[in-house]
Amino acid sequence: MSDSLPGATVAFPAPDGTLGALEIGAVVATFLFGVETLQTFNYYRQYPKDSVILRISVAFIWFLELAHTICALHAVYSLSVTYYGQVEHLFNPPYSLQTTILFSSSVYTLVQIFFANRLHLLSGSRPIPFLCYFLNLLRFGCNLAMFAFSIGPGGIPVLQSRWHSLMATAFSLGAGVDVLTALSTCYCLWKLRNFGHTHTRRIVDTLIFWSIETTSITSATGLVLLILFLTRSDLAWLSFHLIQAKLFSNSMLAALNGRQRLQFADEEYSGGGAVIHFTSSSKIETEDLHGSDKSEFDGAKRVSKFDEPKRREKWN
Repeated sequence: MSDSLPGATVAFPAPDGTLGALEIGAVVATFLFGVETLQTFNYYRQYPKDSVILRISVAFIWFLELAHTICALHAVYSLSVTYYGQVEHLFNPPYSLQTTILFSSSVYTLVQIFFANRLHLLSGSRPIPFLCYFLNLLRFGCNLAMFAFSIGPGGIPVLQSRWHSLMATAFSLGAGVDVLTALSTCYCLWKLRNFGHTHTRRIVDTLIFWSIETTSITSATGLVLLILFLTRSDLAWLSFHLIQAKLFSNSMLAALNGRQRLQFADEEYSGGGAVIHFTSSSKIETEDLHGSDKSEFDGAKRVSKFDEPKRREKWN
């Protein structure tokens, strides 16, 4: 690592918007990683029969987040302790800081594919989910380009100066995909609410609330990150960049672990007599427990409480 300033003409920002943003983001990201670890443990304990692909994906995301956390903490230690008082290293930071872009972009991609797949199963249609897939892959490509351009003299500060349009595109795609996925999921659930029995509508209301709960934080974080990047010349956006990946992985795990709470809520609403079951064919079939009423509508399926293999709501 060179001790000299790079040749790029970049105005030196205040420490509050550089090192301060890095430290705040790393601390919050470490806390969120602890929450994610607990959620991951609960997931493997509660859902041992989930598909192998889903279980491997959860483990892979956890290892990506572990590497992301280590890189963030290494960057904080290097700039705060190893190079204490050497402000020139803010222009030539350790490569661990740039590497967080690689790990976080991988997490974004995997989690958004999960949510887009959930939207596909829920809606039964392809255009919107496939648009989410495409925009997500485009975002991943922009993030890879950001990582490649950041490996060099100046690191992220020079990346922000020279490749401002590329970063703005990546952040805009991220915010757009988050909002599109959240709104589409809520819309599909809202259409589903107009059919079926009262118990089904109550369960769908719960699903809508949880969908908003798990996607609003990531969407809001992406929008704040984009606004800070476009309106400020320092690295204040970096703190949100470091925590955004953790919010994504936690939202995915919250959606997975929430299936058990959904079962309990359904049993409470229906007196333990029926459950709501989403299928890839997006079909709902409702049946009264005494066999006196039976109807069919799109979106989900209600089955007898004795049909244990079908009790779990399938998002994957």
